[in-house]
Amino acid sequence: MQYIKAYVAVTVFVDEQGQTTPLSVFYDGRQYVIDKIKAKRKAPPLHVGGLITTRYDCLIRGKERALYQEITGRWFVEIMQIQND
Repeated sequence: MQYIKAYVAVTVFVDEQGQTTPLSVFYDGRQYVIDKIKAKRKAPPLHVGGLITTRYDCLIRGKERALYQEITGRWFVEIMQIQND
């Protein structure tokens, strides 16, 4: 299995202290509402490697998903790439 980094658009709430909370993710023309943020921490992506990012462990439609924010401000998810052999 190989994973790729898929950049996504994210609706974000920013509070008075500048803390960000993602509210929804837009991927492949669809909006996915984030039901709950279970954890937020500095961590590298699990599968695609790279620098330290802010990782949000989210609950979306009853499933746990990891959402990452790069230091540049861009957001991404890791997607399993299907290989055609």
